[in-house]
Amino acid sequence: MIEEDHSVLIAFLVEKTMKGVRKQMNGFVKDITDAVNNSVQRVKYLSSEFESDVDRAEKIRADFHALELIIDEGKINRKLFVDMEIMLSQANNRLTDLNFLRIENENQLKLMKSESKAIKNQMIALENALHKKG
Repeated sequence: MIEEDHSVLIAFLVEKTMKGVRKQMNGFVKDITDAVNNSVQRVKYLSSEFESDVDRAEKIRADFHALELIIDEGKINRKLFVDMEIMLSQANNRLTDLNFLRIENENQLKLMKSESKAIKNQMIALENALHKKG
């Protein structure tokens, strides 16, 4: 009978131990499942953040490309501006040359008028001299 009591007691202890072990194992499984689910959620979140960062990087890359185009256009505009300054300087030089030519032509015209007047006066003097002789 004592043996039966020991067997019942052992069976009872084994059953209680097994329930405790099962409960503990279920707790471990739940903890592991929760940790896996949390890790999955974190990976999803990080994946979403990564995609967002990639989108931002692409937008930044596009902005840099636009800035490069603006800089290149600025270089072209600067070259055009320098070319225009050169052309303006050449036009000013040509205008100065034309102004000197105009002054020279005016002086030649004055000289020709003066010479024409002198010739006219000489012709009048010759006519007067011919009339006196004749």
